[in-house]
Amino acid sequence: TQGDANAITSYLWKFSSADSSILAAPVYSFVSAGVHTVELNVLSSLGCRGKHTGTVLVHHLPVINYTNTSVCEGSQTQFMNLSNIADGSLLTYRWDYMNDGFDDSTSSSAIPPHVYPGSGGYIFRLEARSAQGCHDSKSGTVIVYDNPQANFNINKVCEGDNIVFSNLSTSGDGSITAYVWDFNGDEIPDGHDPNPNFTYTLNGSYETKLTVTTQFGCSNTKSGFLYVNPKAVPAYRSDKTSGCPPLCVNFQDLSSISSGTFTTSWSFGDLTPSAQVKNPNHCFNSGIYDLRLELVTDSGCRSVLEHPAYISVHENPKAGFTVFPDEVDEDEPNITVESGAVDATQTKYFINDGTNFSTPDFAHNLKNFDGKSLPLIVQIVTNEAGCTDTTFRLVNIKPAFALYVPDAFTPNGDGINDDFHAKGVGILEFEMKVYDRWGHVVFTSADILQKWDGKHPRAEDGIKQDVYTWKAEVLDIYRKKHQLVGHVTLIK
Repeated sequence: TQGDANAITSYLWKFSSADSSILAAPVYSFVSAGVHTVELNVLSSLGCRGKHTGTVLVHHLPVINYTNTSVCEGSQTQFMNLSNIADGSLLTYRWDYMNDGFDDSTSSSAIPPHVYPGSGGYIFRLEARSAQGCHDSKSGTVIVYDNPQANFNINKVCEGDNIVFSNLSTSGDGSITAYVWDFNGDEIPDGHDPNPNFTYTLNGSYETKLTVTTQFGCSNTKSGFLYVNPKAVPAYRSDKTSGCPPLCVNFQDLSSISSGTFTTSWSFGDLTPSAQVKNPNHCFNSGIYDLRLELVTDSGCRSVLEHPAYISVHENPKAGFTVFPDEVDEDEPNITVESGAVDATQTKYFINDGTNFSTPDFAHNLKNFDGKSLPLIVQIVTNEAGCTDTTFRLVNIKPAFALYVPDAFTPNGDGINDDFHAKGVGILEFEMKVYDRWGHVVFTSADILQKWDGKHPRAEDGIKQDVYTWKAEVLDIYRKKHQLVGHVTLIK
């Protein structure tokens, strides 16, 4: 202190060996906590000096420290407050999560949670205050990652088909590193590929979920319901599966479906167009044929039943034979038949004279012919599969005689075709009569060499141009009689 006559003119404060101040009332910050000695030296206007030594107690500041997690949007950021103080205790903490100057949490709790409004980077500040009123603060950064968007697409789903799920998920922060699929809503993971395959064995409604996770651990889930359409169940039967050609088979469609309708398409394996009918009939030639039945429901689901080598059609044998000679005498109709059939295990012949044979080759004397029809030989051959083939031949009969009669003549005296007469061979006796249209005999002869000149025995000028009927009776060399009738035209 000083009196009025002796005023203090200077001050010297000593705070440490290195720090001092000449101000009357200085402000000094001690850099360390503890008890510090302060010395004050004063000088009066009269040259008097004074000195005082005292102590100052400096409390410790809080040491601010913390940890925090980088989180996904919508999740709580967990702060771990690690602040401490060397002496005394910390009473309160102030959190400024947005670093906007406003305290967002004033609490004695060391670990308050916080949810940030969106993804991005945020600066926060923590302040701690001790019981002695000492306080300090520290700022830090929080990263909030964007959540991925799970999404997928599927096409039509049919039971029993291998379905490919199309992953449409996206991520704004980092790459998607994990996929978890639940195809049937049982909360059991069914796949981990981005675009997985799955087969629904039963039709119905199923909940499908996809959960995706990024490299930062952020996840998102999409769920939806899909309907698995039923397939028609193909089934059929037929009245035949093997036989001889042409093999005509009746097919019966026995297919069914739990709900909805379906169309039917049959493929028979023989390059013919498919049949779009329910119960077709189809004929097959020789060969082995695959059968395919395809069903398409009203929801577009396909089901196919294939049966390799379902139809087996055997080859037919090939009938054939030769007759020696190919023309026989009427009175000595002896023939020899030799089979030329292919793949035949049984051969039968039927002749229209009432005779049958069961051997491939035979000799036979034809009989019971009236001269009006030719002998007919029918061959029927059968192979091991029971398939048959048939052929036939007519045997020409060479008559014992032959008579040739013209059908016109011109009795005009020009020396060309002026007369009418018959010619023949194998004839012992011959008689011919010619009649006009009223049945009058105009010419008769018992000699095959006798010629008719177109005149009537009782008409000097001859007869008129007309068509005349002739009748002949012949005795051949085997003394068989034959009666023949014909017409001749007389032209003048």
